[in-house]
Amino acid sequence: MDVDVTCQVFERKSAFKLEKQRWGEKRRR
Repeated sequence: MDVDVTCQVFERKSAFKLEKQRWGEKRRR
């Protein structure tokens, strides 16, 4: 597997997780 692709996927996953976290915090308030 290409390292570049893996990096991209990992970045996308972490970014999605962060977005989900922020959304959850917004909803909790």
